[in-house]
Amino acid sequence: MFSPQWISTLVATVALIVSLVSLVRTRRTHANQLKLQEEHLQLQRTTAELHAKQLQLLDSQDLRSRRGVLGVSLVRTHRGYEFLIENTGEIAVKNIRFELLECPDSPLVRGDYDRKLPVPLLHPRGSVSLLAALSSSTPLSYEARLTWVDPDDTEQTSVFYVSV
Repeated sequence: MFSPQWISTLVATVALIVSLVSLVRTRRTHANQLKLQEEHLQLQRTTAELHAKQLQLLDSQDLRSRRGVLGVSLVRTHRGYEFLIENTGEIAVKNIRFELLECPDSPLVRGDYDRKLPVPLLHPRGSVSLLAALSSSTPLSYEARLTWVDPDDTEQTSVFYVSV
């Protein structure tokens, strides 16, 4: 039959083939693990960037919530017309000043204006009205500037175009 040398050679060859197959599979597994590790690192980087952007967004929202948001409109009331200054923000603002730009003949009623401005403090959803003496000869639209101070003592200014 077979000599013991042939049997030894055959067993050694089978062992070599098994070793080579095992080596190839180990290398593939190692390559797949490296690929998974790289994908995991990329996912961690992306997650870290997302967290940084979320923190930025929260900081900007926090900053916006600490700033006053004022608006002005010209409204008709039972007494006539009024400039209505409203605090639509989430915080109280102070030292509110109002002026009409490029308006030599101001429709503001001087006594009412002098008595109410500057507004020392205006709480959220609060408003202040200023009487406006409009007639057929006065313009029906104005450019107005509001200036106020936020709680962090930052002065803010906004310009509005208001009309009836």
